Amino acid sequence: MKKIALVLVVILVLSLVAIPVSAATTAQNPPIENQQKEYVGIAPSMAETRWYIRNNNGVWEQRLWSVTFGRWLNDWHRIPGQM
Repeated sequence: MKKIALVLVVILVLSLVAIPVSAATTAQNPPIENQQKEYVGIAPSMAETRWYIRNNNGVWEQRLWSVTFGRWLNDWHRIPGQM
């Protein structure tokens, strides 16, 4: 009789411990739909650049400007195929 009572008490205690743990893991993992909506504002985006072209004493040159970071990305260099 004591063994049966002990087994029932152990089963009761283990079931009470297991229920909150399973509920906690479900609450900490929201659906993927909510995660996507939540993190849309910090998604990486492509850097925006713009080419600038000049005529330097009859030589056409180009240089790449980063609109995103506000700085030059390279030096002036001759445009291929131009005289």
